Amino acid sequence: MGRRKKTVIPEELLSNATLEERLLHQYCYVCGKKVKSTEKSLYIGNGLYRHIDCAPGSPNWMESDVSITEKALPYRRLFELGAEREKEKKLERQRLKDLMLPMEAEE
Repeated sequence: MGRRKKTVIPEELLSNATLEERLLHQYCYVCGKKVKSTEKSLYIGNGLYRHIDCAPGSPNWMESDVSITEKALPYRRLFELGAEREKEKKLERQRLKDLMLPMEAEE
């Protein structure tokens, strides 16, 4: 059995927590907030956790510093492209719905 690697959490994510709090509690690597024992969370690996609401592509993730790292940029672009397409589809459905309403009113 190998030695367990020491977990390292970036300092900028935990700037609002004291050393004692960091050792006793788990923190979300996306938003930097404490993961409470009553909240659902995911273990990412290497001692990192995240809230369920901080999933990749979510608004929390898109606003975080994690989404602008070099490794995450291709995924960020993909999520943004998907969001743009979804908005276009929604506008098209609304436009078609608006066109159908006057026809239904005449009947």
